[in-house]
Amino acid sequence: MASRVVVSGLLFLLCCCGLGDEAKGRGNLYLEEHVEMENQLKFINKPAIKTIQNKNGDVIDCININQQLAFDHPLLKNHSIQQNFSFHKDGNNERLMSDALYSMSDLGERCPPGTIPIKRTKKDEIIRLKSFLKSVGKSSNLLRPLGSTPSPRAHWAILQSNEGKYLGASAWLNICGLQGVKSDQFSQTVITVLNGIIGPSQNYNVIQVGWMVNPMLYGDLQTRLTVFWTTDGYQTVHCYNQLCPGFVQVSSNIALGSVLGDQGDDRFLSFFIYKDGVTGDWCFTMETLTGVENIGYWPKSIFRSLGDHASLIQWGGVASSPANEKSPPMGNGKFPSNGGARVIKIRMIDENGHIQEPKGDALLYADKPECYVTSKLSKDRAAGQFFSFGGPGGCVGWDISIKEKMEIENHDKLMNKPTTKTFKTKDGDVIDCVDVNEQPTLDHPLLKNHSIQLRPSFYSTDHIDKSLPIINMSRFKNEECPAGTIPIKRTTREDLIGFKNIRETGEFLKIFHPSDFSPPKGVHDQNTGNWWLELEGEGHQPEPIGYWPKDIFTSLNVNPITVQWGGNVYSPPNIKSPAMGNGHFPDEKGVTAASVNNIYLVDDKHQLKEPSGDKEKLIVDRKDCYGVSKLENVGQHLNWMFRYGGPGGCLN
Repeated sequence: MASRVVVSGLLFLLCCCGLGDEAKGRGNLYLEEHVEMENQLKFINKPAIKTIQNKNGDVIDCININQQLAFDHPLLKNHSIQQNFSFHKDGNNERLMSDALYSMSDLGERCPPGTIPIKRTKKDEIIRLKSFLKSVGKSSNLLRPLGSTPSPRAHWAILQSNEGKYLGASAWLNICGLQGVKSDQFSQTVITVLNGIIGPSQNYNVIQVGWMVNPMLYGDLQTRLTVFWTTDGYQTVHCYNQLCPGFVQVSSNIALGSVLGDQGDDRFLSFFIYKDGVTGDWCFTMETLTGVENIGYWPKSIFRSLGDHASLIQWGGVASSPANEKSPPMGNGKFPSNGGARVIKIRMIDENGHIQEPKGDALLYADKPECYVTSKLSKDRAAGQFFSFGGPGGCVGWDISIKEKMEIENHDKLMNKPTTKTFKTKDGDVIDCVDVNEQPTLDHPLLKNHSIQLRPSFYSTDHIDKSLPIINMSRFKNEECPAGTIPIKRTTREDLIGFKNIRETGEFLKIFHPSDFSPPKGVHDQNTGNWWLELEGEGHQPEPIGYWPKDIFTSLNVNPITVQWGGNVYSPPNIKSPAMGNGHFPDEKGVTAASVNNIYLVDDKHQLKEPSGDKEKLIVDRKDCYGVSKLENVGQHLNWMFRYGGPGGCLN
């Protein structure tokens, strides 16, 4: 039990920010924080068998390999260390010029057998780490899937694989020194494997290996060997190097966080991350002048979506700075046309364990070409598949004008009303309990004198099979909003900017109007004409969520309407479309696709009607990526239903 309490304390270190003004140093820390920090230092810094001070001034502790921090992870209490990694290499692992490989001679002397080198953590590092994680929030890893909502802090120049099932990735990364990275910025060059993009945010898993210049994390401007991972979509786990449990180190020669001092346009380190063919763990290997070095591994048991495979791989650079500050340089600080940094010998491992090379340059992407650029993906005999990337930086967050910033500020105030109570859900969302009569919808110019309708005047449960399982919609733990208030998810400025970007993509939801389809008439609340949204809650009782007043519509309160059920997806141009439903085709063997069940209509007399089965149209616009089954009445508790969805992968 004691060990579990310590782990919780570590998560507090990594995720909470209760230090006040860190810039004023230790003098401002409260006594309790001093005690907490000392406990955390004892937890992270295990007893040393030997201590080394390297040429860069870092203190390296040689600790018993079986007493490393990884085994304080609650899922690794009885874990047996894997000393030898299992992966079959094919004949395509030819060496580049040997003098291009980096020599890892940072330690100066070796740790004794049975021990591993761990960079000692100091109190000021913990203070900086808290400040760093506070500044980046849930975006401490800023390489995101292309097409996702960007962070206002981040810019990147990367190569991204197509979506698929991958068991590993490798590349030689240019080792570069960077000047001009400010104390609240960072710049990195990395290989990233990730999964869990679709689904609950806590299933989003990321592993990243490479190098980073990060004054807030390391306290200097040195280029340092860095690994990062999250097992819960950045909710509580933001793990760097050996600062929290999870990564099992086996190398007795290389310490994570080491300075990479041998830098230059012709200096490379070979990074290889892959799933062990026997254990399924994610292994990290480097190749240096002295040969192949197994650094360590992440046991598959600590992951959710990455436990099986990675769905995307990324290679390249990311630079981060506060949204109102010019961004730092990336790569070696030069554009590709002027000798930018390179990622060479790019490879990935497919689901069958075969080594493949990425093809084409459709997924090469730089979000700010005036500050960072990627070259085309090329190939030659010496460097294999490679591209150049980077730039001098100088971009400021998103390109938002002063007028747009003021609009966002005003919209933020308009959306977030005074709250009676505030709490956080288990998913990390902030929920404000707002007076029902002060909710944002009543700011609509047509609803100034609107009287709230608390319950719909029409509902029938005659069509419901009470044996049908109902999803528990309670996401608020044990919290409840007081009477007379409603729960509203707090809107952040990042939400508003992201929504602005989505809105600028234009209309992407297609509405079909087949000429031979006679749709049923629309249904209003029989007394008010409002359009209600209800969910079925516990005990199959209707839960009224809210309604759209008829006053805000033109055609929906008088004309016949078309009703549609099913799924739709969106992706930017030249980016493959995402999965729909649960990602499976309706006719896919061995799996069950997503479904829409218990389909009913309400006619203009407020009577429930079943589908006719012959007037409805089943429509799929891209049958190579998505499908739909026939509409049929299967009885039991599903009644009228159809299945739909698919893996995606279409280009607009």
